[in-house]
Amino acid sequence: MIRKRPDVSSGALAIAAARGGREGALMCVQARSALTDMRASRGGMDVDWDFVEIGADRICELRKLQTEYKRAIGEPLPTDADMESLRAALDERRICFYGCCAEGRLIACCS
Repeated sequence: MIRKRPDVSSGALAIAAARGGREGALMCVQARSALTDMRASRGGMDVDWDFVEIGADRICELRKLQTEYKRAIGEPLPTDADMESLRAALDERRICFYGCCAEGRLIACCS
């Protein structure tokens, strides 16, 4: 786990985008937006954040992000079957998801 101060203009999120390609870039947009909102709600105070590997134990948080993303781009929302398939793939390590967490909650992800 990498813990960083949330200077979203720093290049930490840009590096994540470069390593993650298109999905990494989307994670960075999600993270930047969420961190900006969180910072504003705290009167401009810093928000601690870190990058984590997402396991099946965070499937509910992952579903929320996937739903928001799919809704934003006009794609069908993930179904229960989609999420169960994703949970199994995560458990079996057939896919890896990484995320940005702030204040203990998942705010962005990429695979």
